[in-house]
Amino acid sequence: SGLETELKEERENAESLGELANERREHMTKLQEQVEEAEERYADANWRLGKSLHFERIVKRRKGLIKKLLDALRAKMKANVALKAGVNEILDHLDAVGLPRAIATSSSLEAVHHSLGPHNVLDRFNAVISRDVQVNSKPHPEPFLKAAAALGVDPVDSLALEDSHNGVRAAAAAGMMTIMVPDMLDPTEEMHSLCIRIARDLHEVVELLAAQERL
Repeated sequence: SGLETELKEERENAESLGELANERREHMTKLQEQVEEAEERYADANWRLGKSLHFERIVKRRKGLIKKLLDALRAKMKANVALKAGVNEILDHLDAVGLPRAIATSSSLEAVHHSLGPHNVLDRFNAVISRDVQVNSKPHPEPFLKAAAALGVDPVDSLALEDSHNGVRAAAAAGMMTIMVPDMLDPTEEMHSLCIRIARDLHEVVELLAAQERL
């Protein structure tokens, strides 16, 4: 009958509306999940960014502190580095006989200036071969070979004064006559075999040079 038909249509419409409502609820649920996920990602990104910025601030602060400490250490070194006994005397002797001289070191040029600059002796050397101009440092002979080249002399005609084992090895490998003036390291059997002399100090070296000049 017509009433039954209308009731059937109403039930079908209600079922359709129910299905549509379910679909919309599911869709809204998915949207809500996506929103929550996006919010979580945004919050995580903000946290990471904040953490990164905080870390960068810490790094910058620590770098600043490290720089201050290094500056203070350099200043202290500059004030406390004593000139080795006999340096001025040996330089005076080399000036008197007209012999050129160079510094061959594994230290940086900055470090050389910090340690020797306050003593006003750097301008008394004809050349400074620091690690800044070296490919190979001691015990490789390169520092001494470059020093000889800078002075325009043959390495075999050169005298090297060293206080370290690697320095002695480098000078000997360059073919130079080598005298070790021990400081913190005692001479070993190897050092004795590589050197023409183990001197007690630079004053003894001056005496040896003077004696050689008298021959």
